Amino acid sequence: MYSIKLIGIGAIARVGKDTLADCFVKLFEMDGCVAKKYSLASALKNDLKDFLMEKCNMDVWSQDTVEKSKFRDFLVSYGKIQRNRTAGKYWTSILQKQIEKDALSNKDKKFVAIVPDIRYAEFAADEHMWVKSLGGTLIHLNRIENGNIIEGANAEEKLNAPKIEQYADFSIKWETVSNIEVDNINSYHYNVAKPIYNKIKI
Repeated sequence: MYSIKLIGIGAIARVGKDTLADCFVKLFEMDGCVAKKYSLASALKNDLKDFLMEKCNMDVWSQDTVEKSKFRDFLVSYGKIQRNRTAGKYWTSILQKQIEKDALSNKDKKFVAIVPDIRYAEFAADEHMWVKSLGGTLIHLNRIENGNIIEGANAEEKLNAPKIEQYADFSIKWETVSNIEVDNINSYHYNVAKPIYNKIKI
């Protein structure tokens, strides 16, 4: 029998969710666990990759800012359609199946799934409650720049981020830091993440 520890990280864009997730992956691996980072956005892109390539000759995985801007609104609209018709469960159900499959293939070790793009808290069983329903830990992250907490860039972020924070088990605030080496366990980000890790580790 396999067991899964789920950690969700919620926040607005560009505050360091992936950096925090990378810290947790490294820390769990150092303790002998299998830890993997997942993305709800990746599930969305997988749904649309063939369509965008066939119909528009566009690569959904492109890192080119100009290229991404051409189809970003389409991704958002499609994502919203699927969320609305399933009361927020469409993307989490896809990701849960993948997590369970990966955990089964690593059943001899403790398995940790970290999802750093928990964004929505609109429906009763939305992304925030999906984490909770599986016995997971929800962490909210803020980034401080020039003494101020960075605010959401759009209406959806401003609406949902406070809700995520309300339901979070832990809330983290960290400063804007440049040139941090993620592999350095003594780095600023690790020092912020470590106290939370000590409370949630297996």
